[in-house]
Amino acid sequence: DILARASNRGTIDLIAEVLRWTMILPKPFTIRQVTVAAELSLGDKVFNMEELLRTECGSLLDLVPTLGAGASHDESIEIHIGHETFQVWLAERSESKHDSSFAKSVAHGRAARVCLLYLTANPPLKDDSLQTYAITRWRWHLRLSMGIPERQFAEPLTALEGGTSLPPALAVQTFGLLFKYLSSEAVEPWLGYHMQGESYCK
Repeated sequence: DILARASNRGTIDLIAEVLRWTMILPKPFTIRQVTVAAELSLGDKVFNMEELLRTECGSLLDLVPTLGAGASHDESIEIHIGHETFQVWLAERSESKHDSSFAKSVAHGRAARVCLLYLTANPPLKDDSLQTYAITRWRWHLRLSMGIPERQFAEPLTALEGGTSLPPALAVQTFGLLFKYLSSEAVEPWLGYHMQGESYCK
């Protein structure tokens, strides 16, 4: 069992973080993007993500060079869920009521938190590989973490009353970051994107 091995080696949190991102992304992340996301989420530096994925997750994930890109650069290799059996297992795990570690609502909540951490970083992160994604997708992740449709999410009080509850610690962190983001100048790029009518990701 790969997760059991990762637990024994002390890499389970990192592997689980990568798997959570991979199962909810609308488009695969590059190794660079998932590295930045994992570092923000776990609050720790990640060294040589590509080697970790190849040695720990080689049978679960496929590392696919983007079209026309070299095979050795972390910004040009995408991470895809590989084996069909694993896709089924991950889907079943995400729906489990007894184990929320891979629940899609939690994965989206964690992703919203990471996007907001990126957008509120002071000083701003020098790595811009997540910038566009964070600006355009934080709201989408937040909505899906609450399990509600777009029209309902547009009504704040209705959303809070009718949405799915996140784990308390995650909810406190995420909504604290949301307040910080919406009350800062960092929100201006999102406002411009929002005004163009493109932020309502389905």
